[in-house]
Amino acid sequence: MSQRRSDIDWLRVIAVAMLVPFHTGMIFCLWGFHLKNDELSVAVTVQNAFINLWHMPLFFSSQGRGHGWRLRSGDSANTLASARRA
Repeated sequence: MSQRRSDIDWLRVIAVAMLVPFHTGMIFCLWGFHLKNDELSVAVTVQNAFINLWHMPLFFSSQGRGHGWRLRSGDSANTLASARRA
């Protein structure tokens, strides 16, 4: 594949952008976290539960698809070398 897939790039941007509200919200969630606020929020807990369902699968599937397309393009030596550096 010679063209860059902007839809996959946007999925990666969304997955990384979900980190900020998720980790900030963990301070106010009802479940365990190493930092806690005195006032907890059910709404933030529901928000984090939703993000928790989608964040990691979205991140790993977008990364996996990108690597798969790069491997199929015949650039496997560079793909493996860049994965080893990361």
